[in-house]
Amino acid sequence: MAAVLVAGGCTVATGGGSSNAPPPVRASTSGWADSVLATLTLREKAAQMVWPTLLGDYTSGDSPQWQHLTEYIRNEKVGGFTISVGSPTEVASKLNALQSMSSI
Repeated sequence: MAAVLVAGGCTVATGGGSSNAPPPVRASTSGWADSVLATLTLREKAAQMVWPTLLGDYTSGDSPQWQHLTEYIRNEKVGGFTISVGSPTEVASKLNALQSMSSI
């Protein structure tokens, strides 16, 4: 028990009083993640680790770029996207539209 208290005291003291440790995972959150992972095939689990890069600026819904993004989500079931360029409003709009297409 003393070792746990010492280790706990060390982690709180580092970083000037703020902890860089991730917050504890609630049981309901981990249960949800486990239940979703249980429904995925191995290929879908691997695809969740793939994050293609896209531009955050406006893209027309009938453009080849948008069709390509749609295929990434619906067919490949990628886990997300890294985004560069674009206003906060354009990025948010694009992300909301892409997320609404995902079944995961």
